[in-house]
Amino acid sequence: AAPPLSEQLRRFEGGFEVETWSNLPQGSGMGTSSILGGAVICAMAKAAGLILSAESAVHAVLHMEQLMTTGGGWQDQCGGIYPGIKACQSPQGLPLHVTTHVLPLSPE
Repeated sequence: AAPPLSEQLRRFEGGFEVETWSNLPQGSGMGTSSILGGAVICAMAKAAGLILSAESAVHAVLHMEQLMTTGGGWQDQCGGIYPGIKACQSPQGLPLHVTTHVLPLSPE
């Protein structure tokens, strides 16, 4: 198990400050907040020496978006976390469990 967050942040003398911006309008449907959230979560985990699976990162973004009430889509972050072309699915109901399948591409 990972040490408590307060202990992890002491390594960085208190925490992180992250500033972001986008020229896309809020609610554009481009998944910007979710993709950006995935990038930040993965970068912070790496800085803290944690290893996140892609699936864990996807669900961490879902949780983050719920806490921030940004209204992100349930699958938007998959576009930035998984490579290539992918298909995402989740059974109906809560809690969400997103499964992502990376689709193979022919070199042709």
